[in-house]
Amino acid sequence: MKNKPLNRHDVVHLLRTFSQKELKRFSLYLGSEYFNTRNALKALYSEIIKYHPLYTHVNCTKETLYKIVYPALHYNGGTMRDLLSELYEAAADFVTFETIRNRKNNDHIRINELRERGLAKQAFKHLDNSFANGKSLNKIDSEYFLQRYNLLIEKVNLDTIFRHQASQRSISRLFEEVKDSELTIQLFSILEITANYSNIILIEERFHGNDPDNFMNNRLNELYSSGLFKLAKETEEYKFVVDIYKAMLDALYKRGNLKLYKIYRDHVKKHSAKLSHDEVSMHYSKLISCCILGTKYGRNKEFFDNELFTLYFNFLEKELYRDNKTQFIPSVLYRTIILHAIKMNKPAWLKKVINRFIHDIQPADKENMKIYSLAFYYYASGRNGKALETIGHLNITQFIFKYDIYNLKLRIFYEDKNYIAASELIHSYRQFLRTDKLMPSVRKAFHRTFMKYASRLIKISEGSNKFEAGLEMQRLEGENCVNKEWLLEKLALLEKPKRKYSMTG
Repeated sequence: MKNKPLNRHDVVHLLRTFSQKELKRFSLYLGSEYFNTRNALKALYSEIIKYHPLYTHVNCTKETLYKIVYPALHYNGGTMRDLLSELYEAAADFVTFETIRNRKNNDHIRINELRERGLAKQAFKHLDNSFANGKSLNKIDSEYFLQRYNLLIEKVNLDTIFRHQASQRSISRLFEEVKDSELTIQLFSILEITANYSNIILIEERFHGNDPDNFMNNRLNELYSSGLFKLAKETEEYKFVVDIYKAMLDALYKRGNLKLYKIYRDHVKKHSAKLSHDEVSMHYSKLISCCILGTKYGRNKEFFDNELFTLYFNFLEKELYRDNKTQFIPSVLYRTIILHAIKMNKPAWLKKVINRFIHDIQPADKENMKIYSLAFYYYASGRNGKALETIGHLNITQFIFKYDIYNLKLRIFYEDKNYIAASELIHSYRQFLRTDKLMPSVRKAFHRTFMKYASRLIKISEGSNKFEAGLEMQRLEGENCVNKEWLLEKLALLEKPKRKYSMTG
């Protein structure tokens, strides 16, 4: 039996996410006896990292690596499994340590430790510096409020333990600190709750369509009328944050409402300078979601299409895809940008996106996403043969956007008048969809509708009298499906002039 590469091991999945800087720092981490006392672990890492980022080389196997780490020993599967598991644990500890080291909101831990050791002077000094640094940064997000709350609580604790509260003035000051901490944790709660609600709205739309049983509508009304929400809105300094988050929920829930979308967008634009980079990134992501829903459900589809193009442009140019969770462009987002560039007939801009940003895709997905994006670029540029050739290099078994490829190939076959190949593809397309247990039924319906009208389009093009292009266009207008604009465009070319249709049944 051949030795299998390690590309599916947990440690490989984690190492693939490492930047070049992190790869070097992890080597230093393993070289420190404070963090690692096992020389074999460093030796294994030094060897395995040679195969970064794919780890699919024929020599990247347990057996080959074991021979290098333990040249004088015979292969022991149990030892190698333990060593790989230990390397994974070390890498997981490293990324956790790096997060703690890089974050600026852990000052309260140091202050708390100094306080517990009775070092009041040093604790107060760090506390004052932390508040000063917070004011100078002044970039708002939920973490800002959590950090401020933790520092305020440490201040209350220090004042209570080490300062005499003999005067009314000192008691009043202590009360104001407690009140300030109360307000701050309320603002943190509001931002976290509304952010989670916005995610639920998007998940619910994806899997269930409209709000069943008015579940989210009731939750939003409860939130808006709660004492927590009302009290947070009364704060003059931070009222704008609550307004932004409320506008976000309203725009997402009332999908396609142009007025509510503009209110949300304008709030973000007006106050973005006060927000942290991650906060701006999150709101741009939500604005993009609003526009996608607007093109799907709203009455101002052209506006939302153009707005979406502008948002994608700004999102990439400002590197808003980089946040505290990832430094890579999510493959799903990259896909939507590609498809929207095709929809808006912007092949030149798409080529710039591929050239400039393909290297910011997750290493494990980069090669497939490059092939995917180039296939669509060649298609948009009128080079159908080159697009099909490029698709042939795609690792379809590991690719998450298989349906996009089916759709693209079907359009190419039709436009090249290869109707037999197009019809055969529809047959296999239906079979694949029928056996797919992961896709929700709502999404399957979009693809089935596309196949139905694509099949009729082919029959009309072949000269069948069973269907009429104009009537199919009228029917399609009331449907939701993938590539709807393409179907309407092709049917319009086949529509018979000066013919009126009446819908029956």
